[in-house]
Amino acid sequence: MISDMEGWLLAVVLAVGIPVGILLFLAGFLALLYSIFAQTSRWNALAQRYGAIMEPEGRKLTRQTIKVGAVRWRLCVTVVLSPQGMYLHLGHRQSWLSAIRKHPPVLIPWSEFKAPRKGRLYLGWQAVQLSVGEPETAAITFPMGLYKEMTGYLDPSARDGAAR
Repeated sequence: MISDMEGWLLAVVLAVGIPVGILLFLAGFLALLYSIFAQTSRWNALAQRYGAIMEPEGRKLTRQTIKVGAVRWRLCVTVVLSPQGMYLHLGHRQSWLSAIRKHPPVLIPWSEFKAPRKGRLYLGWQAVQLSVGEPETAAITFPMGLYKEMTGYLDPSARDGAAR
């Protein structure tokens, strides 16, 4: 038989333990999804080839949407346009996204962007997809507004042929 004290203790443990367990499960599940996205989007390949240690000086644009490979990163990318190249960082420095570290920041030299073609982020949005690297490490799709800001830095081969 359970005494009143044991019953009360059991109720508290269940009342606290179940929500905490659910939260831990969800956090683990989100971390797993995030890791899968890293593989699917080819971000890991970009990080291996173009990993960045420091954020360069340049025009900083926060909360950008881009698509890397098959994965669209919606309103969570920081972009810095600098003479050295394009710096991409997922999430904010203090966010849980950055804490997982599956997506280290990258600095892609402008000369690595090639083969502009029509891309698609959302239905009705004009976008341009660029190949990165030779052979291609990843394909990145940029909204037209961001692409237009990039054109002053891009080699002519990465500007010509893009759908306007």
